[in-house]
Amino acid sequence: MIFGGNSPFSLEGNFARTFDIGVLGLNHIPQFFGIKFDQTGLLSTLPSIVNVLLGYLAGRLIDTTENKWSSVKKLIIYGLAGIALGIAWNIIFPINKPLWTSSFVLYTCGFASVLLGILLWLIDIKEYTSWAVPFNVFGLNPIFIYSFSEFMAISFWIKIVHSPYGEPVSITNWVYNSCFLPLAGDINGSLLYALCFALICWVLGWLLLRNRIFIKI
Repeated sequence: MIFGGNSPFSLEGNFARTFDIGVLGLNHIPQFFGIKFDQTGLLSTLPSIVNVLLGYLAGRLIDTTENKWSSVKKLIIYGLAGIALGIAWNIIFPINKPLWTSSFVLYTCGFASVLLGILLWLIDIKEYTSWAVPFNVFGLNPIFIYSFSEFMAISFWIKIVHSPYGEPVSITNWVYNSCFLPLAGDINGSLLYALCFALICWVLGWLLLRNRIFIKI
């Protein structure tokens, strides 16, 4: 069935995959966990745009509200409401990141709003700023560092390394299976890989900051 039948939220049966295959063709869909599925496909891009718009509205709220404490309260209230709505909507439409469901949008934006409110209170009102200095590295060259991370992620998926069994594997799989998986296991190894990936991006940003290089568009 077009909407997935008995498994509408599975990788094989979800409508987003069916729509992408119908429009783009199976040969233009990347591999994801052994299935032809694009988690950044045509339909899943639409709700992700809502994340961006809600982020813009949060920033707009802060800019247009003169009382910072009022902004903090609004951000936290709206955030808690988003989390609650996301959990409630999850009963009917599950929170699912690969499909980027609307419940996922509410849930994640809710947490982001609460966190933004807390940070606004800590940094702008209480002026506790020393702990946040390392994050300036990301904030001063955000577009360049993001672009570099995307380039590195795509490059790491190129199959140029040979496994002990002889077949070609990506740099990501080779590094993960050779280093992080034996060291920390599946879940913690994945977390450790992500942290090391972020650290590489941070070091690049730190070098740019140290040399007073700011790349803007």
